[in-house]
Amino acid sequence: MHEKYAKDGLAVVSLNIDDPEEKGIEDKTRDFLAKKHATLTNLALAKGEDYKDWYDNKLNLTEGLPSAAVFDRQGKLVQQYNGKVDYAKIEPVVVEQLQRK
Repeated sequence: MHEKYAKDGLAVVSLNIDDPEEKGIEDKTRDFLAKKHATLTNLALAKGEDYKDWYDNKLNLTEGLPSAAVFDRQGKLVQQYNGKVDYAKIEPVVVEQLQRK
């Protein structure tokens, strides 16, 4: 979706909430993204950040990972998807938001 709709203004960002203290997590994440040919912006927790706090409180991951969220152009949350993410259901929501200028 990132490549398909970037020209229309879609910005895709991923957040790795693995424990930043885990040995080799940065390399593991880079390898994973490279294998997926991910060209999107990827953020990760800084050392010292509590991944459990992000999981439980900041991201409201009620059904676990993976998770996806669609925001409008003003940054307001439109829809959040927790657990198994079905991109076929997300794409129409993304298209609708992109059509709003």
